[in-house]
Amino acid sequence: MSAADLTAAYLAQRHRLERAALRLLGCPAAAADIAQDAWAQAAAAVEPARDPAGFLHRIARNLALDRLRRRARQALPIDAAAPHQLADAAPGPERIAAGRQALGRVRDAIAALPPRAREAFLLARLDGLSHAAIAARMGVSPRTVENHVALALLRLRQAVRD
Repeated sequence: MSAADLTAAYLAQRHRLERAALRLLGCPAAAADIAQDAWAQAAAAVEPARDPAGFLHRIARNLALDRLRRRARQALPIDAAAPHQLADAAPGPERIAAGRQALGRVRDAIAALPPRAREAFLLARLDGLSHAAIAARMGVSPRTVENHVALALLRLRQAVRD
């Protein structure tokens, strides 16, 4: 599977990926993020997939389910009768240091992005603008904004993973 095949499959399946994620998550913005994240993860995959569309759908489904699990974990109250849960909830010095290092890598990766990709990513993720609004502001098509954000997410994941 080449990058062109994957991108073509993503472009053909994007709306289906978003609809499937929307059914699970109930949030259009989260569904769009899941579709983009699925494309980025598929592009970073080591082994080629025989069926790019199926591969994208499987990744999107897994990402949506992971997000649902995270929501469920965050919604669970900590039982006051279980003090061991409180100890697990407070990060130790090692976790704090690791978090600071990861944050530094993310900041460096954002700074290293091409200027237009960085602008699109920051407008989408920090300002919460839609791709259409970003496209109007930057004077490009929404598809270009989508590509910029996907590139930024891919590079950020690589930076955090390294």
